[in-house]
Amino acid sequence: MITQETDETVTVSVSGEDIPVEYGYPAANLYGVATAVNLDIDFVGSHLEVCTDEWCNLGNCSSLPSGVTIPSTSRVTKLFLSGCSYIDECGVYYINYRDADIQPEIGIETNECAP
Repeated sequence: MITQETDETVTVSVSGEDIPVEYGYPAANLYGVATAVNLDIDFVGSHLEVCTDEWCNLGNCSSLPSGVTIPSTSRVTKLFLSGCSYIDECGVYYINYRDADIQPEIGIETNECAP
């Protein structure tokens, strides 16, 4: 938990970077996750858009292609590699359950990753 704020979105400064925080944890979007892990990640505008950078991200989503169950109030962001899109089962995801009592989940989808 980054902050004890439990019922709204706030911004916390970490090492000079502003990180959006929801219910105490980084928000499930590019600004929350990429800033928190200090990666240069390109944002894509849709689930179908193919990543042309080294890493891409689509956040504030409500489902994952692998079928991981995500409650309707939760949000997920996914990082995926060049040549993939959000709908491919290949990437790293982060789920913010928007509940201060439930820690976020980080997982990997590997079913459609190239060898």
